[in-house]
Parts: sequence; C-alpha cells; structure tokens
Amino acid sequence: MVHFTFSRAFRDSFLGSGVPIHALPGLVLIGTAIALVLSLLLSWLFRRGECSNVIRSAYLFAGAAELFLAFGHIPGYLAYRIFYILVSASTAIGLSLVWVLVNNWISDDLEHKFRAVPVLLVSGTAGGLLAGFGLVHLHFAESFAGANVFLAGIDILTAGLLCFHRESTAARNVGMHPPKPKSAEHPTRARAVAWSLAAVTVLGATGSTLLDLTYRISAAQQYSSQVQLLHFFGHLQAALGVTTVLAQLGLSRFKPRTPKRSTMATYAILEVMAGALAIVVPSFAMLTAMRTGEYAMRNSFFRFGKEMTYAKLPNRLRVETRPIIDVAGERIGDGIAAGLLQSLFWIRHGLPLRMILILLTVVSCLLWKVCNRVAKIPARELSEAAGQPLPQATTGILRNASTVEQPVAML
Repeated sequence: MVHFTFSRAFRDSFLGSGVPIHALPGLVLIGTAIALVLSLLLSWLFRRGECSNVIRSAYLFAGAAELFLAFGHIPGYLAYRIFYILVSASTAIGLSLVWVLVNNWISDDLEHKFRAVPVLLVSGTAGGLLAGFGLVHLHFAESFAGANVFLAGIDILTAGLLCFHRESTAARNVGMHPPKPKSAEHPTRARAVAWSLAAVTVLGATGSTLLDLTYRISAAQQYSSQVQLLHFFGHLQAALGVTTVLAQLGLSRFKPRTPKRSTMATYAILEVMAGALAIVVPSFAMLTAMRTGEYAMRNSFFRFGKEMTYAKLPNRLRVETRPIIDVAGERIGDGIAAGLLQSLFWIRHGLPLRMILILLTVVSCLLWKVCNRVAKIPARELSEAAGQPLPQATTGILRNASTVEQPVAML
C-alpha cells in the first residue's frame, strides 16, 4: 500500500507539466494493452508453476523496471510517459497478485484465517497513511530518480518477504484434475458466473476510471506546480484510505434485505444516484465528494461482494481465471473510459464535465443490472461443480455479509 499510494501520487503530479493532459487517454490505452498481455502471461505461468514463485518474479521485474527508469538516462518527456504506463500496470497487477495469495490462503482454513483480515486492514491503511501524509513531503519525493529507487526498493523488499510464504493447499491442487462433476449444468453455471464477474469488472473499472481521469484533469487545472500536485494527490490518496476504512466498518454492520441482493449492486445504485445529482450540480467540490465516496464504496461494498462471488467458484476455475478477470478486466475498463474521454475531447474543446457525468451514470446503470443477475445464482450449485460440498463457514458468509466481523476489502 505504500507503493500503491506513493507511486500514484507521484505519477499524477506530472499532469499538466511532464505529461500533457491531452496525452492522458492515449497513455491509458497503451497501459491497457500491456496489462492485457501481462495478465494472460501470468495466467499461463500460474498453471505451470507455484504461485509464490510467479508473484515474486513479477515484483522483481517491476523493481528492475523502476531502477532502469532511475538510471537509464532516458529523456525526461519520454521517462515520464513510461513511468505513467508502468505505474498504471504494476499497481493493478500488484494488488491482484496479493489477492490471489490471500484467497488461496484463506480457502485452506476459512473459519480461522478470517482473523487475519483485521490485521491486513490495519496494515494496509497504515501504509497508505504513511505514504500519503508523510513520504510525499520528503526530499526524495521531488526527484524522479529518487522516487523510482524508493519504489524499486519496496518491490524488492516485497519479493523478499514472499520467500517466507508457504504455498497453500488450494494453489498446489490447481494443476490436479478435479473430480468429474455429476452433471454438466453446474460447471456451465460456474463459468457463467466467471463471465459475469468479468462483465462486472469491466463496467466497474469503466465507471471508476472515467470518474478518476475526470477528477485528475480537474485537479491539474486547479494546481499549477508539480510539488503542489504531489502534495494534493498524496493527501488525497491517504484520505481515500481513511474513508475506505470507515466504509468497511459500516459494511460489517450492513444487512441486505434479501440473500440475493449483492453489495456490488448497492455500490452501483449509489453511483447512479450520485451521478444524477452531479449532472444537476457539476463542480470540483461535487467531483471530490464523488471521487472519495466512489473509492471508499468500491474498496468496501463492491470488493466484498466480488470476493464473496469468487468464493462460490471452484478453486481451479478461480485461480485460472482471476488474474485475467482482475487485470485484463480492469485494463479493458480503463481503455474504454480513456476512449470515451478522448472521443469527447475530439467532439468538444476542453473538459465537457456534464457529458462525462451522463456517461458515468449510464455505465453505473448497466453495472447495477449485471450485479443483480450475478447475485441470483446460488452458491450451493456452484460448489457442486468442484465435486465437493461448500464449507459451512462460506455458506454463512454468503448468506449474510454481517456474519463477518471485518470485511475482506482491506486493500
């Protein structure tokens, strides 16, 4: 989370100076293409080796790329663009890889290992606060080379800490042939849920990225210097972490009216309401409230509903498809949002805020419909696709989100 918060704040501080605003959608599209290739490669490697070794290698590769930017003597204008693409891909992939480990680890002993969730919640929040309120004010944070060396050190340290990680039973069993299902209906339904999760991921990323890009461009118009932007985005990232924790604490007391209502749908309908209000009153203050609320809800209600849906899937299907769904789905959504924004730039000069908000509301409506469809598929039927009964602890969690003392959306 230190790497996530600091790298994104440092990346966004170059908007309007090192990275022209009109180049932003193009950089997002390039990052999308690179992330798609990397996600497919990771999925292929996961099927042929231990997850821990693959994830360690991914962090070391990211650290090597950051060291190359620090000492590679690349022209400044080009280095800033490469750094923007690298951070967009590495932060998304890095968090997805952490979740692969967490899912596999918890699935071995679901009832007892949920005790680790509060620890991850506290440590992740502490890392975000440290980077957002403290590290952005240090001297090295204003140096491109110094910031890259710092980020590379975090990636290398993370890879070293993963040497202490033991491969879980779920991850070791990925390469084994699962028992033959009793009927073809359940595997088909499980794959239908996986496809629905992919659609949810793409739509969620499209709306979130469209709002994020709009907000970043608006902030770059408010602040002129790179240092001011660095401090602003650093404080913003830290504040987003605090609001996420508050939303997670509220989620632990949330009780859906029906077992078939997903917390993902709650996130979507709130986005629809906020977008409709912002269309009437478009302003930077309203965008700030929307960006803060969307980030908090996405990393609490939306993440929790998504993780519980993943828990319905057989282990083999989940491990094989998750890197593609998380990384490729997120990047495709980013690419769609960047394409929409670039199209609006071609149509109108400047930032057409009200038109963007209308598009955001439409995307949120589509997301709401898909989330409702996903929530209607029972977990019991999907567990039978794996040839084994659904653990009692999982059944309780899926039946009522309030049975978990703390939500799993700590990152």
